[in-house]
Amino acid sequence: VEQRVLGVQVKVSKRARRYTRFTHHILKHSGFWRHATTTHWVLKVPECILPRVLARSRADVRLCTGHPHRATPIPKKQVDTMKHAHALGRFQVFPAAITVQSACFGQAALSPSAALNDQGRVSHWHEDINSLVRELPKRHKNAFFQTSQEQFEQSAAGLKARVPELTDAQIVIGISGVVALLGDGHTMVALDYARWNLRPYPVFSRVCSDGVFILQTTADRADLLGLQIMAIDDVPVDQVIDRLSKVISHDNEWALKNALVNWLCLAEALNAVGVVSDMDHARFRLRDAQGAERVVELAPLPVPLSKAGTLSMKSLPATAPDQLPLSIQRRPAPNWFEAIPDSRAMYIRYDRCADDKNRSVKDFSEEALAALQASEIQTVVVDLRRNGGGNSALLRPLIQGLAKWRTETNESIAVLIGRNTFSSAVMNAVELRRDAGAVLYGEPTGGKPNHYGETKTFELPNSKIAIQYSTKFFKMQDEDTPGVMPDVRIDLTSADIINAHDTIMDAALSHHAASQ
Repeated sequence: VEQRVLGVQVKVSKRARRYTRFTHHILKHSGFWRHATTTHWVLKVPECILPRVLARSRADVRLCTGHPHRATPIPKKQVDTMKHAHALGRFQVFPAAITVQSACFGQAALSPSAALNDQGRVSHWHEDINSLVRELPKRHKNAFFQTSQEQFEQSAAGLKARVPELTDAQIVIGISGVVALLGDGHTMVALDYARWNLRPYPVFSRVCSDGVFILQTTADRADLLGLQIMAIDDVPVDQVIDRLSKVISHDNEWALKNALVNWLCLAEALNAVGVVSDMDHARFRLRDAQGAERVVELAPLPVPLSKAGTLSMKSLPATAPDQLPLSIQRRPAPNWFEAIPDSRAMYIRYDRCADDKNRSVKDFSEEALAALQASEIQTVVVDLRRNGGGNSALLRPLIQGLAKWRTETNESIAVLIGRNTFSSAVMNAVELRRDAGAVLYGEPTGGKPNHYGETKTFELPNSKIAIQYSTKFFKMQDEDTPGVMPDVRIDLTSADIINAHDTIMDAALSHHAASQ
């Protein structure tokens, strides 16, 4: 199959297809074999024209020797040399093939002409950015409540001007930045990590009160667990976070900290904001508990972020699941409850404002209230720290039942909140404090009590990027605070996380014991 790519003739041979032993697809109107589960293209290219492919391609081109599954990349210096060479006789490229990570080629949603023709590609992205500028303000309830229309349009115009020099992934991150400028945590680009091949480094971290610490990595890099990230490619981590904050939609600093779990490890995002220049050789400066520092060079994982869970991973805390404190345990159901006899307390986990396939929130609430009435409970703890929202009205029966129980018994209700408490869960936290007299413990919520929400989406015409936007304003309290502020503020340290010590839960239980 022959096709013109960026002005040069390339050929995908049947031999190359058989040799790889992969399952391939042929994109409609395209002459490339595509790996079924990746965004890599294997092209058989005559060696005489390979320098022209390298010289003219805006894609991330990687030359390999050997079988692609066990490929040995040719060093970048040699690739740069080849771009200006006229013969490649001394290089054995499998079999005279190149592996192209999808930058221009990989996005099937763009038309083939956009992938193969630079002018068409630029035109398609310009149309998408124009559509964003036109449609988002028209659809949003109040797009310019924080940012002026002039700033929004200037940001979009700046991105349009840079399209010819950017990869598709950089443009996607740039569009996220234009949308984030509005300052609405519910209005965002719905990133499709797999489609745009947005790959993570093997350093999944958390912003703790004492720094940024690696809490999950691949099994082969378990030596990195628990280390503090000080800098990435010589950019101090605080500056990295500041740059990323410009492309992440968030209501407040706690929502930003929550989002950084994904963004701080995302190679294409770090590249787009100017932190990492060579994505395959990012340098992380790390510090151990004794203060000793070292620099580790990392490459992105071979899968997009959404597929990272399919790899063999190691995490902290390393405590066996059945030995974890109740409030850190994971259960199959998102919403559950359990009595704590030693503390004469009931723990209620509410992780999703939605009905489960096996049990509705109404049934869950009735079961919890029945168990409460049947026991000599003195404290009810409602944990909303992992709840990203849904339908706030579903919890009303439980809130009303808890308010009645507290009036009849004069016992206490504690609500745990944090950076991942968002949207409808924020509204439930406010209602529990206002209507049931609950005391709130933990961090401020990642969502604002007075906020825009009830989202819908629309797609950009060529890239099909989904844009989520708010259609309604919710006012939950008179004072316009950046988040729901806890009555008892507790920030978790890295030691708390690593040692599986839930100081927020402990504080809620001990506060009641002290009051008694």
